[in-house]
Amino acid sequence: MVSFSVNSNMTRHKQKNITLQGIISADDFDPDGSPMRFVLLTDDENKYILERGKQNTAIDFSKYNRRKVELTGAISFVDKNAFIAVDEIHVLLNPGGAPILQEDWPTEKTKSDTN
Repeated sequence: MVSFSVNSNMTRHKQKNITLQGIISADDFDPDGSPMRFVLLTDDENKYILERGKQNTAIDFSKYNRRKVELTGAISFVDKNAFIAVDEIHVLLNPGGAPILQEDWPTEKTKSDTN
């Protein structure tokens, strides 16, 4: 998976932690059709570009594609784009809409969880 990075001449604004729910979707593709960037689409029709957080640099967004999730991370803004550096992610619904019980949530572990 190729990760999306922000050009160094772009300025980020207002970083704060936030928890959101929505559907993860591939948003940009390379010439071979492989996803290059993933976004969170929320029920209120907002779009957040996903990045790996400082607490969880090994997160693989492709395994959450088309799943409803709850995620927590630092939100920042570049121009009119919202970015979330994801530290925690939990699956709420699978692609067919089957719910996952909270106690069975698959969770990406943060570094603090492994210590």
